Amino acid sequence: MLDHALQVQDVRVITSTVARLPVTSVMPFLNAVLARIQGKPNRVAALASWLRALLSTHAGFFMSCPQLLPLLTPLYQLIDERLSVFKPLLKLVGRMQILQSQVASQAAEGRASGSAEASGPLLTFDEAAEEKRERGEESNDDADDDDDDD
Repeated sequence: MLDHALQVQDVRVITSTVARLPVTSVMPFLNAVLARIQGKPNRVAALASWLRALLSTHAGFFMSCPQLLPLLTPLYQLIDERLSVFKPLLKLVGRMQILQSQVASQAAEGRASGSAEASGPLLTFDEAAEEKRERGEESNDDADDDDDDD
């Protein structure tokens, strides 16, 4: 039943529900929300509104609770893990956007100039030919080494 109630995402409903919680139910409710977050970290987005409302509405009560820090430590760790991935991911998104814009501008230039060359690849890699070339160079190098020994 609690899982069904926690699926609600209307901020007004969440805020009024959390405000009506009796002080004796605040810690058990916080424990229940944190247990669900730790059990399935992908639910953080859905439960963040509940957690935010609970922490802000009952901040005075939480300030007086010595057991709050050990209770929130796993949440802090989860947030740190996600933030550590955020910056490299943001860089990757930026690079991908640059590549997409370059491809789009090159395609637009190709359409504007009417050239059919823009539609084909500029370079094709043939792995079999490359392997043959490498083997051919190695056997020639081995033959050259044998001649030097004489």
